[in-house]
Amino acid sequence: MLSIVYRSCPPPYTANVFVALVFTSLATLLNCLSVKTSARVQDVLSSIKCLVLLSIIITGVVSAFRENHLLDTPFFTDDTKAADVVFAFYGAIYSYGGW
Repeated sequence: MLSIVYRSCPPPYTANVFVALVFTSLATLLNCLSVKTSARVQDVLSSIKCLVLLSIIITGVVSAFRENHLLDTPFFTDDTKAADVVFAFYGAIYSYGGW
């Protein structure tokens, strides 16, 4: 979010902390004012997140079926290295790290 303001350099650490503090304070204030409204906002944001993920999945499926040559041998390669397997597992573990 701060990359819009800081285009040529990374944003300062204090700016990142300040933005996180502002959003946390807004969420806390919203929850203090009305738990029902806070729950609705959370429901809307979760729905948006699910719709974005669904659109990414649909785009991938459509792209896979448009390129017919990809379905002939989808996972076949002669170049198999142990490092590639390790990187694949590392990527899978990293993707579930935030859950």
